Amino acid sequence: MIICFIIDKKLSAVAGKLSNERGFCEIEYPAETKFVVFPNNEDYENSTRGFIFNKDFELKWMKINGEFHIVYTGKEEKLPSVAWKGKRSIEKMGEEYIYLWRNEKRVSKNLTYPVNGKRCKVLIEKLKGVDEQGEIYVERLVGLEGENEF
Repeated sequence: MIICFIIDKKLSAVAGKLSNERGFCEIEYPAETKFVVFPNNEDYENSTRGFIFNKDFELKWMKINGEFHIVYTGKEEKLPSVAWKGKRSIEKMGEEYIYLWRNEKRVSKNLTYPVNGKRCKVLIEKLKGVDEQGEIYVERLVGLEGENEF
């Protein structure tokens, strides 16, 4: 497993390279937040933040001053071929299921909630690595409880 990042003006330059992967996606827009199956026809370029995930990777982004700050965590063989920076190896420490939207307090906008209108738990994988500053700890989304139902 690896973690790395990139800053790019177009999110589709990175997310578009994952279009053959099946997974889930939370996308935040100025007026709403959606949780949908990936791939989809969402307008990523107008999103403010979000993530795409499956058992092999998680791609997170946040738009800051018109640029997407993108972090990839996952298997190196699934890494989209772009100019990534700060690549680090990380290893799995454990995992647990949690409700991603605990009482919906985290979400301040209207939420299409969640896939197919079903409340479900998200599997979180806990990872650890080392960089110049010392140990780093990361959590990434891996899947949904009972995702074969979707």
